[in-house]
Amino acid sequence: MGLRNGDVALRDGQKLLLSVMERGGGKTLRNKRALSPLLATIILIAIVVSTGIVVYGMISGWITKFSPSIELQLSSVDFVKAGDKSLLSVTVKNVGTTPVFVVVGSSAVSDGLSSIDAMPKGGPDPGVGVTFYTAVYLPAGSYTLQGWAGDGGDLFVRGPGYSGWVGLGGSFSVANEKWATFTINSQGGVYEIVFHAIDSYGPNEGARLQGTLHGRTVRWVILVWNARGESTNYGVVKSNPIDPIKWNVKVYGGLYVETGASFNFDIWWGDGNASGDVQKTGDEGLILGVVEPGSTVSRTWLIASGEYGVPGAVIGNKYSLTVKAFDLEGGSWSKAFTITCNG
Repeated sequence: MGLRNGDVALRDGQKLLLSVMERGGGKTLRNKRALSPLLATIILIAIVVSTGIVVYGMISGWITKFSPSIELQLSSVDFVKAGDKSLLSVTVKNVGTTPVFVVVGSSAVSDGLSSIDAMPKGGPDPGVGVTFYTAVYLPAGSYTLQGWAGDGGDLFVRGPGYSGWVGLGGSFSVANEKWATFTINSQGGVYEIVFHAIDSYGPNEGARLQGTLHGRTVRWVILVWNARGESTNYGVVKSNPIDPIKWNVKVYGGLYVETGASFNFDIWWGDGNASGDVQKTGDEGLILGVVEPGSTVSRTWLIASGEYGVPGAVIGNKYSLTVKAFDLEGGSWSKAFTITCNG
């Protein structure tokens, strides 16, 4: 059968372009040869490679168009010495697309536990308080934690199903030189968890927390402060257990630690080696807490400058400041700044 006008012929396995009628002239254009097999193969390889790069980028996270992003804006920071008081204030805005919890570190404070180690063994008793904090996604279900403190403590929770901050024990006496068991009933969502532990400084004193939550990595912040002021006032602490200036206490500093879903903190002082009881991941231990996208959070800390290993605040001196944010799927964001102490 002969070819009709507009048909194509195949010769030697090569594809020919369709003959087309020249517009308005009635003449047939010559059959034009398609791309050579070699050139077509090169183009196909280029398409496959570029597609692979895009897929790898989406998986590895450097292409973020389709993934939540973590980004903070430092709105303001002030470090001020006024008389015998040193105040550090930080304000951040979450300009990313995912909720994060934010912590701050600075050379103006210690890592907290080293300040405990610097306290005199024979007195006077400065009093020690420890805050264990995390924010974590919990699937629906029940989660059991246990806490112990020398002079009292309680576990506070904020998240779906709870109206603001809720103290699960109802008072600090539940964990006064004894273990207390706390059950978090999750409806599924993000929960902030705080164990507030109060203790004197001396032999057989400390703070302990253990249990199992959810996730391959749980990030904890451990903040150490002077157990004076209103830190034993249950109502004051319950109103905001991550804001120590509300309790009128000085902060020594803190650190953050990464654990698995199961954890066991066992911190003791009196032996002069509280620092050896925790393997820290970083020195960011001042808690800002969870910040939703588009939201702004401010926090001010009364720093125990010049006390128990905390650097003295000197007007005009410069100090480092690091702001770090964590999302709930393993991502993180960090940025370092330099601040000046003002009078």
